[in-house]
Amino acid sequence: MASTTPDYSNNPLIPTPISWIVDGAGFRATISNSVGGSDTKDYVTFTIPVGQSLSSFELSSYSSTDGVAFIALQPGTSITGSSSNTAPFSGYDHFGNYSSIKAGSSLIALLGSSVQSASFSAWIQQLGASTDYSFTLKTAPVTDTTPPTIAIAANKTNLKAGDTAQIIFTLSEPSTDFILADVTVVGGALSNFSGSGTNYTAIFSPTENSTTPGSVSVTNLKFSDAAGNQNVDGADANNAVSITTDTLGLPVRSVKTKHYYDVVVTQKEWVQNVLTAGTWDAAKTAAASMTYRGLSGYLATVTSREEQDTVEEVADWRMSTNNYIQSLGTNPADGNDLRGGYLYLGGSDRDQEGMTKWMTGPESGQPLSYTNFMLSAYNPALQDSLFLIYGPWVPWHNTWAMGADGSVSTAFTMAEVTKGFVVEYGGLPATYTITSSATTVNEGSAVTFTIDTKNVEWGTQLSYMLTGISQADLASGSLTGTTIVTEQGKDGRRRD
Repeated sequence: MASTTPDYSNNPLIPTPISWIVDGAGFRATISNSVGGSDTKDYVTFTIPVGQSLSSFELSSYSSTDGVAFIALQPGTSITGSSSNTAPFSGYDHFGNYSSIKAGSSLIALLGSSVQSASFSAWIQQLGASTDYSFTLKTAPVTDTTPPTIAIAANKTNLKAGDTAQIIFTLSEPSTDFILADVTVVGGALSNFSGSGTNYTAIFSPTENSTTPGSVSVTNLKFSDAAGNQNVDGADANNAVSITTDTLGLPVRSVKTKHYYDVVVTQKEWVQNVLTAGTWDAAKTAAASMTYRGLSGYLATVTSREEQDTVEEVADWRMSTNNYIQSLGTNPADGNDLRGGYLYLGGSDRDQEGMTKWMTGPESGQPLSYTNFMLSAYNPALQDSLFLIYGPWVPWHNTWAMGADGSVSTAFTMAEVTKGFVVEYGGLPATYTITSSATTVNEGSAVTFTIDTKNVEWGTQLSYMLTGISQADLASGSLTGTTIVTEQGKDGRRRD
């Protein structure tokens, strides 16, 4: 009986596409026609659906007075092979009553090894009698046994105090159970974890007051793909990221003064009785050139016991952590080694011999209202600059002293014990500079106002008001509002 299916293409370069219909969890297609007599060739093409594999390619029926017909299969959407050029074919054979491929036989072997989400074309030929044939193709969902993997990257791998890094997680397959708890973190903490599918991000914040190297990694068996395969990442080079951290320079904030304090070590070489840390004047200039969170620095001025406690905390921790504590000699009482050093503060009596005043910061020009000298018999008439003495192994630990500052000579007794200075941020008068992107504005054009700040801490909220124009002049925004000072301002620098 002749087929009622419309005749297939006779052009090998433009085969007739075969359609699929849903069949349970898979798909089914039929290649069915008549060939032979005056119409000796049929060309068709089919594409295995995405996520499916060809589970059956069967000769379902064959009816002809001629015992065999011919079929060739080729990857792709056209037939370029021929009887004299069989190289493009994945396979070819005879089929029919007198062939090994009879009704009920499979032809999958003729397709080669790839039967997933691929395209193939078929050349069906009968040079003899008219032949009715039918092939049935079926697919099934691909069985996924491949474990997912993860790649981890960071937008920054060298962090200092106050820095953070964005961590990027890229999964090889979508996952719905990848969570923050799956991530191993060393030397810091992750926050703002978000994402879905194959892309996730988080923010890494290094541990404060630490140089412990940071790392973010994901080990084996932490998340799974849609097929339930758990990740395998243990030996991969890209499932971890290393981050260098140094948060030791983070200034300490005083609850009382709301200022920040830090110690700057300027002594690069230790030479007995020689000042290699620089003079008090040099320390004053260096401190004034520093900023932190938008606040200008200056040699610290200590005006209360609470502020002294903060300075002591910074000096003890910064100096001991960095191993800058060196010998001050031998204690005559017990013969033990005395270890410590001197750090410049902002006081001096150079303007009036014997009258020590604060020479820096908001207290500049004011006499000392609070003192913490190591001896009651200190003689300011013979000294110049104010120091903080640090060192837990000396009896005058964290007290004050007046001493030579190297302004006359850098070689004097005990000059080597000067290590650097204490810098303070905060309290200086704030300044604001407003600039506009244009001095005149035409109808339909725009102008941007920028507020540059100095000695205004980052994160401070400022209120603003525009005058000389009406709300109707604005395409968007308001004549009044608030803005937040950020590190992008003119004074938006930090000391590294």
